[in-house]
Amino acid sequence: MARDLLVSRGYRVALIGGNYPVIDLIATGREEFRVSVKTSRTKHHVRLGRDTSVEQLQDNDFVFAFLPAEPNTEIGFEVPHYRLLTIPGGIARNDALAIHREYLNGKTPSGDKRKNTAGVMVKGYSRKPIHVTTWARWLNYEDCWDLLPAAV
Repeated sequence: MARDLLVSRGYRVALIGGNYPVIDLIATGREEFRVSVKTSRTKHHVRLGRDTSVEQLQDNDFVFAFLPAEPNTEIGFEVPHYRLLTIPGGIARNDALAIHREYLNGKTPSGDKRKNTAGVMVKGYSRKPIHVTTWARWLNYEDCWDLLPAAV
């Protein structure tokens, strides 16, 4: 889906083979950029993976987060049954890791090795202030194709 959307906008797109930890696509227009594709089946949240993977997101990468059109409904991959957030990689990395650090500080003792096993997630349904403000900011990236480098 993400590949098709990029191609329809004039980008050349390569799929990353194997089990690369965070990047799924490399797109090329006037500049090359990487895309991490995330999908949530029924909830408004973005699960980004382990913290060590999220740390690899670069400022010029993008996270494409496909969400159901409405919370608690099944996502469909035809318009209008999904929402697409096109979040710049540096913003996704910094925001998500800040949420993750707050989560870990409340869950594990300092120095506990289990810290690195918890996945990094930003939740649109959480009542915690850091999630609420981050999610509100991330919703501003819905269908923000103009943030991507120009196509060919």
